[in-house]
Amino acid sequence: MRNEGTQVFTFEWDLSKGLLYGVVSHVGILAFGTFYEYCKEGIEIIKVLPGCLPPDPKHGYPTLHYEIEIGRTRVTEKDFNTWVSSQSSDKFKAENYNIVTNNCIGFAIEACEFLRVKAPIHWFILKALIFASNRVTLPLLSAISGLFADHWKVLFLFSENTK
Repeated sequence: MRNEGTQVFTFEWDLSKGLLYGVVSHVGILAFGTFYEYCKEGIEIIKVLPGCLPPDPKHGYPTLHYEIEIGRTRVTEKDFNTWVSSQSSDKFKAENYNIVTNNCIGFAIEACEFLRVKAPIHWFILKALIFASNRVTLPLLSAISGLFADHWKVLFLFSENTK
């Protein structure tokens, strides 16, 4: 049986130096020899040479969690780049980035939907946990971890302002 379509990979980094492994993460998608990620600067598009890894995220203390092939897409590179471009000027533009409600995980899930590959189930769980628990968990984590105090404070203040 022939493998048809273009391979799509996910890369995931732990940003917490292992303190909150699997909770404070950054994710991105590699397809067509290009890495796509969403961060506070907007959607970043980085060409990756065969056999090389995408660059580490600019924020936090990144440790590569893992890389897995999540499927093969028959969507063309041109169509995907057109979609990415439309998202860059709409939902996933830099000023819409929000670490709780509109983040790299949400972008990666929607990119997978467009590419017609299955996003890892733990992304949906993590997205729900981040959104649902930020009122209770983040102030506690802030008290425990001085390393991320400013990060958690921003999330807590956001949740207080959206009541």
